[in-house]
Amino acid sequence: LDEIDGEAYAPMKTCRQLADLLAQIRPAAVFTHWPLDTHSDHVMTFAAVHKAVDLMGGATPEIYYMEEPHQSKNFQPDHYVYINHVREKKNEIIRCYECQNRNDGLVRRKMQQSAERGRDVWTPARHCEAYASFNNRAYGRPPYGTVPKVFADMDGKPGETKKEDK
Repeated sequence: LDEIDGEAYAPMKTCRQLADLLAQIRPAAVFTHWPLDTHSDHVMTFAAVHKAVDLMGGATPEIYYMEEPHQSKNFQPDHYVYINHVREKKNEIIRCYECQNRNDGLVRRKMQQSAERGRDVWTPARHCEAYASFNNRAYGRPPYGTVPKVFADMDGKPGETKKEDK
């Protein structure tokens, strides 16, 4: 959308372009950055997505927030996805983003984060990604007494541990 890395902003032109793109694609869900983030590009991405969805009108996609290690603040997820079966593929993709992965640092931070999130849901699965939904009360604070939704990977059920995961 012609925004420059490190200088991103959410002007109406960008929001309208994004709204048009989303209207063409018609996704059921859109994933964007958590709004409380130390990186201004992430905050502006959040703002552009929300304005674009608002501009769409009619049937709009659900919005989910992702977190960034050491950048997202006060992130309270309500959805967890097991990623054991795609962990190495994700690392390969991260390694293609060389400017953000000096000395494999981003890969290490993402793996540390996914291990921490795996422990959050008391599972032997070891690696999970966490998301917060826009419809969740108070931007990510699960309603009192609720349990986060946990989605199994394609090869197993929540709580199962495969030999290669041990």
